[in-house]
Order: sequence, then structure tokens, then C-alpha cells
Amino acid sequence: MVGTATPERRPVVDWSMGAIETLVFDVLGTVVDETASVALEVEAAMAEAGLDPRGEAQLALEWSRRLDLLIDRVVAGEEPWRSNDALRAVALGDALDAMEIHGLDQARLDDLALGDC
Repeated sequence: MVGTATPERRPVVDWSMGAIETLVFDVLGTVVDETASVALEVEAAMAEAGLDPRGEAQLALEWSRRLDLLIDRVVAGEEPWRSNDALRAVALGDALDAMEIHGLDQARLDDLALGDC
């Protein structure tokens, strides 16, 4: 006699409206191309300041890299906790300094660091 596998019985779940209370998912890199969005904002800011906007992609990547490193340091307890906006501002300033980009006014830097891009 040959045995047959039977599918495991699973409970039926009522997925009608109201059954789901919370849905969480990560959209960055999946639904939203954050690096490209940041690069577009950086390009606009550089053009407004009369700077050569062609380095926007490199600046966006350098900013992102520095932000990731800074967040890792906060998680490791090597840096004090700060808001995401504050971390973004520090990372942006460091990236601008490293790339020797000058000429963006403080209001525009603050706007970029707010993370609305």
C-alpha cells in the first residue's frame, strides 16, 4: 500500500475589513527609491545656489553612507541618541565637507536634512 500525503489543515482566517489592525512594511528601497529622491533634491539645491549640480548622485551616496555609519555608531552606543533629522544634518555636513562643496545656505541645508525629499 502506498501512503498519500494529505495537506496540513490550516485554520481559516477571516480577513474581512476590520480584522487587520496594523500593517507594517518597509518602503525604502522597495517602493521608494530614496537615493534617487535625495539626489534630485540635492541637484535642485546645488543649482539654486549656483553650484555645479552634476555631483548630486555622488553627494547623495556619500550622505547616505555617512548617515548609515552614524546610525550604526548610535546603535552601538558610541554616539548619543539624536533625532533622525539631527543625524541627517550631521551626515550631510560631513559629506559636504568631505566633498569640499560650499555655498549652500543654512536654510536649504536644514530643508534637506528634514528628510522630506
